[in-house]
Amino acid sequence: MGLGAVPVWGAPAPNPAGGTGWLRGAGNGAQGGSCLGGPAGSGGQGMGHGAVPLQSGELEQEKYELRRRLESEVAEWETRGAELEGDLAALRAQLGHQRLEQQDTSRESSQVAQELSEQNQRLAEQLSQASQLEQRLQDELMALRVENRTLGMSSAEHAARTQSLQAENLMLQERKQELERQTRQLREEMEAVQGLVETLHENLLLLRREVHEKELQLRAEAEELRVSNRWLQRRVTEMADEIRLHDSDASIASLQLEIEQSGEGSPEQNGGPAKVSRRALGGSEHPCLGWGMFPSLKPARVFCWET
Repeated sequence: MGLGAVPVWGAPAPNPAGGTGWLRGAGNGAQGGSCLGGPAGSGGQGMGHGAVPLQSGELEQEKYELRRRLESEVAEWETRGAELEGDLAALRAQLGHQRLEQQDTSRESSQVAQELSEQNQRLAEQLSQASQLEQRLQDELMALRVENRTLGMSSAEHAARTQSLQAENLMLQERKQELERQTRQLREEMEAVQGLVETLHENLLLLRREVHEKELQLRAEAEELRVSNRWLQRRVTEMADEIRLHDSDASIASLQLEIEQSGEGSPEQNGGPAKVSRRALGGSEHPCLGWGMFPSLKPARVFCWET
């Protein structure tokens, strides 16, 4: 196999008909000259072409490593974004749960406060009734004293009645003190419940503030992830352009090397000296040159023999 079988990235396939080049022009070769778009098919001029496949293989390996590294980084950033979105959803769920708990606590506190208020009202009514009873008993005691003086009761009976009334009065005073103690206890419990409600409200405000700060932080991190993603996409585009540029440079170097090797014997075979001119594919006026001949080598240059 000659130089026409050298595997160059993006190069056209060799001409199966053989000859001095890979492809021939659409017109007559004797009238327009032979156009060389690739290496000659001769197998005796193979010196120095082993470095081209090696360089192409290294470029392929480097391109593969770069693609794999970029895919790994993109996947890592996407995973990080998914984790942050999961954290944001968990915080939102936690905030909803805290709100429900706070509503339940508020309802329970309101119910307890209402019960304490009703109990306090009942105790106040009982205290009022006890005061009225005490006043009534005192009135009765006074009436009994008047009656005792009026009826001229004996001192013994009067003393016994007085002791009984005093004992009943003492019992009523103790009852009054007990009711006052219960009233103070209920007031203290109500104050404690109100303090608990205020503490829960402060904790809820603090939690909301923390959740808001965390949400702002997560939004900032998400924005950084989007910026990094756009940067990675631009980087992928730039590296793809660099890879295509490396492939084009490798193809041009291979063509120039093979043209120089195959051009040593071609002028003598045509019967006289030959002149080599370099033309751009886009501006060439030769009938066998143009963008359609080598679409994978744009905007590479080729050499054409002029006889």
